[in-house]
Amino acid sequence: MVFDTTEFAGKSIAAGKIPPEGIVLTLVDLVVSEGKYGEFYIIRGEDEDGPVDVLFSSAKLYKGFQSKWDFLKGKRINLSARGEKFEREYKVVLV
Repeated sequence: MVFDTTEFAGKSIAAGKIPPEGIVLTLVDLVVSEGKYGEFYIIRGEDEDGPVDVLFSSAKLYKGFQSKWDFLKGKRINLSARGEKFEREYKVVLV
């Protein structure tokens, strides 16, 4: 065997799957990407187990991160969510 792709697999979570108590991660990068159905966003970070990507399509969540990115980059946060589908809201708190 030359390689197994699981060796390169980081953890990823869709923002719609973030529990009400949230996830804790240290912010590394904020990426805008083009997908099949338009733009989507990725927050790259690190949790206690290693690299983690949070994938989301909420322009409101992106705008919040983008407007505070210089302050947030490298910080440890708790990202929590509440609500369903288009009513879903997010909260970012420094840990």
